[in-house]
Amino acid sequence: MENITTERFRGWANYFTFKVFDDTLSMIDFDDKVSAEDVRKIALQNLFLGYEIKNGSHRVEEYAKMMMELVDFDDIAETINLDLKNIK
Repeated sequence: MENITTERFRGWANYFTFKVFDDTLSMIDFDDKVSAEDVRKIALQNLFLGYEIKNGSHRVEEYAKMMMELVDFDDIAETINLDLKNIK
């Protein structure tokens, strides 16, 4: 079985990178170049958009943030910037 943290997945660095891009960033039309840090901040904002803090929900937030540590945001930023270059 493939290791989802190290094996490429659908052209992305790993499964987590694909999943975060697909779920939180793919619907955005970027107009300007982005850095990995820009992409990380946008993904986190979108992930917790509308998230309601309830009793015990801190664990969900903690797990989500741990998963985000496995994402290759450099890979996402590079792909977005390459797409922008090809469009212009």
